[in-house]
Amino acid sequence: MSSNILAVDGRSPAIDGGAWVAPTATVVGSATIAAGTGIFYGAVIRADIEDISVGEGSNVQDTAVVHADPGGAGQGAPSAHAGGNRAMRESVAAKG
Repeated sequence: MSSNILAVDGRSPAIDGGAWVAPTATVVGSATIAAGTGIFYGAVIRADIEDISVGEGSNVQDTAVVHADPGGAGQGAPSAHAGGNRAMRESVAAKG
């Protein structure tokens, strides 16, 4: 596994071969990254506690953080810091 793609407590990321993860992005734990997804520079997908699914056609912009805590977050809304355990589909998470 790449140094920025990390398993934690037996939870490993599943990244589709058609997804793009920037070399400075970090994906941790039980994260599923679908085809056609972009995880951009400095972004963090932190699924160390709950599952995160970033659906096809979504992108997580530069330095955005998506983490999973018990509970929920809305779908389809742009966000710089998204928390919860629901899937992102055709969404943009961005800062700025």
